[in-house]
Amino acid sequence: MYACANLSFLFKEAGPIISRHKAAASKGFRFVENDFPTGTTPDELGQAVKESGVTQVLINCFHAVDVIKKINSPNIRLQLDLFHLQMICGNVSNNIKRLLPYTGHVQVAQSPDRYEPSFEGELNMKYVFSELQKAGYEGPVGCEYIPSKSTEESLFWIKDFGLKF
Repeated sequence: MYACANLSFLFKEAGPIISRHKAAASKGFRFVENDFPTGTTPDELGQAVKESGVTQVLINCFHAVDVIKKINSPNIRLQLDLFHLQMICGNVSNNIKRLLPYTGHVQVAQSPDRYEPSFEGELNMKYVFSELQKAGYEGPVGCEYIPSKSTEESLFWIKDFGLKF
C-alpha cells in the first residue's frame, strides 16, 4: 500500500493546486488526489502532473474528464460516486452514459441520507443499476453507505440488484 497525498488538504502552503503536485513529489509521494481542482484549467493540471512525475489517482469532479482526456493514460480513471453525483448535479442516468467511458470504479449510496441503495430516497437505484449494466459496466461497486440497520441486515440489496460478491 502507498500513501496518496490529497492536494485539497495537503501542501496548501505551496500555493495553488497546480503547485502542490511538485511539493508532494518532493516529499516522496508518488500518488496524489484532489477533490475539486478549482482555479485551474485541465491543461494546467495535466502539465502539473507530467512535470511532477506523480500519478493522479482521483479527481472528484466533472473537470476530471477533461484532465483524463488530456493526460490520456489508462492509469487515471474517474471514480463515479453516484451519491455525490446526485447530491451535486442530479441527472444521474444521463451522466452515467456520459461518464462511464472514463470510469474505473463506481461507488453507491442512496441520497440524501447515504443509506444502502435499497433504502427509500431520491433515486430509484434498481433503475440506476440497470443503466450501469446497459452502459456495459462490469467492474466493482463500492458500498460507500451508512447501514440503516446492522451491516449484515443491509446487505440484502446486493443480490436483489443482481450484484455478486
